[in-house]
Amino acid sequence: MATKNYDSIFLNSHRRADLNESGETITVLLFNPGMYPQKVQLECTIEAMQQLVVEHLEFTAHPFDDYAVIVSLDLEHSEDCEPNRALRCPDGAIILVFNGSFMIVGGSKEEGLCSLTAKQIRRYEMEYHQPEVFSVFGDYGVVIPLPDDLIRT
Repeated sequence: MATKNYDSIFLNSHRRADLNESGETITVLLFNPGMYPQKVQLECTIEAMQQLVVEHLEFTAHPFDDYAVIVSLDLEHSEDCEPNRALRCPDGAIILVFNGSFMIVGGSKEEGLCSLTAKQIRRYEMEYHQPEVFSVFGDYGVVIPLPDDLIRT
């Protein structure tokens, strides 16, 4: 699968043209720190997304060509939140770490945000299934999968 330019994966969180605020119900994957992903249905509105993630949203295009969008806490407001999962390049290098809850939403050039397809749900549930633990040792960050017996329900 071809990758996008990593310098251009961040979208302006205030540009509502990318959000289809139709109020229709969409299916997304919700990722909470220390928990397995959850398939969730919600109205396609800023307010509904804020209830699941938090008030200060940021929209990040996933760096692959299926138009998935990560809706997360604005990086400015995430410092005090628990680290959740890392976004990685295809080679495994970490691009950034998401703190707090985030969700992955389907995206379309024509419709804006929309439901994930069944294929996308399988892909991202597998890709981000295992919660992660983050530690810093000197100048180095370490990311390891959270053991199953420590997963919150």
